[in-house]
Amino acid sequence: MLIPFQLFLEKQGLLILLLGMLAVPSIGQSQKPDCKKKFSRCQISEYTEIIKSSPSNAIAYFNRGFANYVEKKLDEAISDFSKVIELDSNFEAVYSWRASIYNQKGEYDLALADYTKSLERKPQKDSDFSGRGYAYSRKNDTKNAIEEYSKAIGAAPDEWLYWYIRGWLYYNQGQYVLAAHDFKKAKELETKGYNPDMVKIILPTYPPLN
Repeated sequence: MLIPFQLFLEKQGLLILLLGMLAVPSIGQSQKPDCKKKFSRCQISEYTEIIKSSPSNAIAYFNRGFANYVEKKLDEAISDFSKVIELDSNFEAVYSWRASIYNQKGEYDLALADYTKSLERKPQKDSDFSGRGYAYSRKNDTKNAIEEYSKAIGAAPDEWLYWYIRGWLYYNQGQYVLAAHDFKKAKELETKGYNPDMVKIILPTYPPLN
């Protein structure tokens, strides 16, 4: 199941990047000459200065956490996101982003707890169901993983990746008819960046299906 879970992490990372850029208030691009190439590093420095003068500024902590995430400073990002929650426990989105980092660090129980808190604040968020499904799968809890990806599909039926990963989960349980259905659906939902050859490689490995 390595391929789809690599895709999961790439998708989650891209989602954080895009949402962070689009949804979070910014102080604007730094005028320092070296900041065009090292924008996230400059943000860390600049938001640190803002935090020094405004230590209760949850947005500043979030932005610095996001910049730390971009720089792959995962522990620092978690620390900043945790501070955001301390300052504003209703900041729904930060739970998902901290959970995604916990998944990347292999701290699956913490990830599950954060995704659940996010869903309590915003039910039917497909990426949270997917994140919980990933955590369960890495804990070898296939039953709950399938349930979570089914919820993700229910919330976002046009997302090919959820069908594809659930197909892998069924496939590895020997539930080939269900797996074939999900792979077929994933192929029908081809989107930019999706390689349908991955499905073509998988299908011939099935035992004969009645």
